[in-house]
Amino acid sequence: MKIEKKYNIILAGGGTGGHVFPIQSLIEYIDKNPNYAKKCKNIYRVGTKNSLEQERCEHLQTSCKNIETLHFKSILSGKFRRERGFVPLLKNIRDMIQFGLGVIQAMGFLLTHKIDIIFCKGGYAALPIVIAGKIFGKKILVHESDTKPGLVNKIAAKCARKVFTGFDNVLAGAETVGQILSDNLYSDGKTPKDFVKKLAIHQQGNKIKTNLLLIGGSQGAKTLYEAVISANPGPEYNIFVILGKENQALRTLFQQKLPHVKLFDFVSQQEMGTLLYHTDIAITRAGTTSLAEQKLYGIKSIIVAIPWTHDQSTNAKYYVNKYQDISLNQKSSNFVEEMAKLLEHYKDFKKEVDSVDIVSNITSAKEKILVSFFEG
Repeated sequence: MKIEKKYNIILAGGGTGGHVFPIQSLIEYIDKNPNYAKKCKNIYRVGTKNSLEQERCEHLQTSCKNIETLHFKSILSGKFRRERGFVPLLKNIRDMIQFGLGVIQAMGFLLTHKIDIIFCKGGYAALPIVIAGKIFGKKILVHESDTKPGLVNKIAAKCARKVFTGFDNVLAGAETVGQILSDNLYSDGKTPKDFVKKLAIHQQGNKIKTNLLLIGGSQGAKTLYEAVISANPGPEYNIFVILGKENQALRTLFQQKLPHVKLFDFVSQQEMGTLLYHTDIAITRAGTTSLAEQKLYGIKSIIVAIPWTHDQSTNAKYYVNKYQDISLNQKSSNFVEEMAKLLEHYKDFKKEVDSVDIVSNITSAKEKILVSFFEG
């Protein structure tokens, strides 16, 4: 009887939620599907110490049922800064040394742990392991979410056997599969019952209110939230805000200025699916995972790209062109006034419910990537 090979797999990437949560979704999908879980001997989640990726990995270590072993491994790395000046130069020199040490560390890890497959999602924490994998001829796969690839994935794509993207014409030779989304996002709008009760979706007289969701993401949420408070959306809206750990100082201000707001420190993916099910309009950053989640449920997005990132402006342009979403420039002197005008214009907006196959759209990218993991 033929014994089926089991693989030692590295899933590398970190720094922001856009790198961390797709890997979490991939791990959860493996765990839910025994045909994939039984092929995994060890899964190593590679990232930065004391980071979001480590926190989410530790959560998965307790929640996964079918994956035999899931470990977190931190590897030294460094970030390349494009700013000019003496201080950035010194930091780049320091980080280049750290990166070189990280490659040596990664080479040792690949040898001692007999790694078969490396999956790179992006972020500087992933690059040393990719370079080490290329040196040893390991199977490397890459997924790039954005419309414009980051530096790490540009390099990783040249080392990879297979490259996947969320959009067409991003990296040469790549297969477009869409975004890696969580299965838990699927919702019928009625569960979890206690969470639906918390939403307290109200009408205004006989009129159904418009449901407005604020998603600031893992970077730059404070500026966006302060602008929305200043824009003062009226009582025609039910307002839901994912506040996050970093923005607790805004809690009192939200409650004082917008008494019809519902604040959530954190929501699970299942709760997020329920929120999206009920949401008509989202004010959001331009992270591609978040935007793709909104489009699953036909939400109108008011997109405010983070001005200091390489990718969010191009992501926003894509969604404006393809879905007729709206993009606002945070640096505009009339930013708050423009947002207030939009909120007044869309106060009676209700999304059209689409018959799109949500489950198929959620699972498609993960299936295509995992098939490539284990094929010859």
